[in-house]
Order: sequence, then C-alpha cells, then structure tokens
Amino acid sequence: AEAARSIGKKLNGRGEVILVRYIQNSASTDERARGFTETLEKEFPGISVVAQQHTQGTVEDARQRTVDMLTRHSGAVGIFAVNHPSSVGAYKAIQSEKLEGKIAFVAFDSDPVLLEGVAKGGVDAIIAQDPFAIGYNGVKQALAILDGKTVEEYIPIASMIVTADNLEKMKIENP
Repeated sequence: AEAARSIGKKLNGRGEVILVRYIQNSASTDERARGFTETLEKEFPGISVVAQQHTQGTVEDARQRTVDMLTRHSGAVGIFAVNHPSSVGAYKAIQSEKLEGKIAFVAFDSDPVLLEGVAKGGVDAIIAQDPFAIGYNGVKQALAILDGKTVEEYIPIASMIVTADNLEKMKIENP
C-alpha cells in the first residue's frame, strides 16, 4: 500500500505503471502486489497497471523482464518491484534504458545499489523492512510459547520508507 501511495503522489495520481513481481505463488510478494494494485484502484484511480510479470527470482531475469515491459509499454511512467532481486533488476533496467529520474520507481527491500539510486534520484523510495524488529518479536514469541504463555497471532511491524529526504538519517540509524 505504501508503494502505491509513494508512486501515486509522485505521479500526481495519473499514468501507467509496471509491476515487477517475484516467483509465482510466493505468498509475501503476492500480498505486496495485491496491496499495491488494490491501493492504486482505491486511492489513485487515474493510475493503471499496464504490465506485470513474475520473475524467476534472479536480478538478471528481473532486469530483462523489466526491459521487455518497458519496451512494450513505452508510455509507462512508474515501476514498483516487490522484493530485493526484483527491485535491483528493475533498477538495472531503468539504468540500462537511461530512464533514471524520468520514471518513478519504488523498490521493496534495501540494497546498496538501491540506496545509491535514492541518492542519485533514480529510486524514489524503498520500502524497507525492519529485520531487527522481526527477529526480536519472533524470539520473544518463541520464548513466551516455551513458557506456556498465550502469544499474539499477528504482530504488525512497520516498514520504513526510505527517500532522499531521510536517506542520511536511515544510514546513521541502520548502518
């Protein structure tokens, strides 16, 4: 949902976007794609997803599939990629097609290449998970189970949205 909001604001609610998906039937990335498309439909009806492809899970495959979608949909003005290899591959496609700064791009999962892209203006936002909080809460729940305590079925952990505005702060707080 946050990726859709980032692209929606960047595009002023209008335009065609591409969705770079991960391996078919990957539950977490399928949910990210669903949240993205549903949020666009509800909050940014002037934006349409004109192409989406599942990748085979590698950076190179994501790069090639993104180039293919960009070639077939030259009017696309935005891209969202649902995980690390898809995001790095999509960014490499944007670079190879000389579209940095010309197309809105939101990545999911952090990587030094993507952080450099934020600094250079080729990546508009990164939706970054908080692995420390995920691990901490997982261990805390496991210990509670071992102690016979009731645990939460679902513990939401907020993602951080990395942009040029907070990039330096993120680097300091999450080296």
